[in-house]
Amino acid sequence: VARARTAVMLTQVLTFTGAVEESYAIGQCALAELPPELLDERRRLEAQWAVAIQWSSGLLHELPELERFPAGIDEPGAGARMLETMIALSSAYRCEPAERGVELALRAVADGTLLEEDEGLFTAVVVIVLGLADRDEALEVIDGMVARAHRRGSQFGLLAVSLWRGWLHLRRGELVDAGESLRTALVELAA
Repeated sequence: VARARTAVMLTQVLTFTGAVEESYAIGQCALAELPPELLDERRRLEAQWAVAIQWSSGLLHELPELERFPAGIDEPGAGARMLETMIALSSAYRCEPAERGVELALRAVADGTLLEEDEGLFTAVVVIVLGLADRDEALEVIDGMVARAHRRGSQFGLLAVSLWRGWLHLRRGELVDAGESLRTALVELAA
């Protein structure tokens, strides 16, 4: 379990620092070696794999693999919720009817597991999917992200909130609020 969790963290760090291809390769190796009983860790790695692909590993032809779960994932755990967010985002990128992505995104945050386990990457994906569909629930997810970041004292979580809140306000045409949130994100990034 510890090795799988380390692989998840390593792939996330590599993705965020621009080493997306390395993140992808390490994730693939970890998935190949992962025992079948570590299902939550598998789903976490699969979700990070989808992030690496979408963030430029160049292997977009592998994304149809996400279609194994057209109605979501009937498994407990944050890993399943993380993977659902990436299925929802992939659906939005393919310009499928918005309701499919919205349903998956709302399902991913419904039980609170994703919000508590995620540092801001996958919850931000939920905000993106809901924001693209002009759904007010995106603001509720942002509020949940703020509360979690404050509870945990997470600087990265606060940065994610400010950035994606700014994007959401911009998308909604709320320019003053967007500017304020994005300036806050720049200050938090410099901190």
